[in-house]
Amino acid sequence: IWDSFFENTNNLIKKNDNVTISEKISEKLEQNRQNSGNIFLDPIYAYSYKNESEFKNHLNTTLYYINQINILLKENNITFILHSYPHSPQISKNYQCYRQSRGLENNKIYSNLIFEELKSFSQENNITLWLSNNVLKNAERPPFYQCDMHINQYGHELIGNFLFNNLIELM
Repeated sequence: IWDSFFENTNNLIKKNDNVTISEKISEKLEQNRQNSGNIFLDPIYAYSYKNESEFKNHLNTTLYYINQINILLKENNITFILHSYPHSPQISKNYQCYRQSRGLENNKIYSNLIFEELKSFSQENNITLWLSNNVLKNAERPPFYQCDMHINQYGHELIGNFLFNNLIELM
């Protein structure tokens, strides 16, 4: 659906503020491509690790706040379960529409280093970590929308079942 929407929208000639919708889409794509490589403007940048120290700084800030949540929950005797999932370029060479819109390379699986960092961090801080990577990677059909990084209904069903089954085992 999104592939045909993107193609059809790209061809529209409807005027809006004296600029065609097609021009606005092209402008947005160009802006995304220009932002690529700046971790603060482009979250996809984190996949490629072009500048590891910049990425580590961002990661350390994120992990610091996750640990603050962990401390607060422990102080209040509340179980903390951290769940994370990959974006499509981290598990599949597909999703060309999304890759094109973000200026990502075709047929490349981007780094999963973030999940290794999360595993280490979780172990060090006694946090239960559940990763949906394999569930999504082994899906029978695409679990992500074709033209963006968000999980579609089927992907949400897979993750929901994964979380439900893990919660049942925990009880």
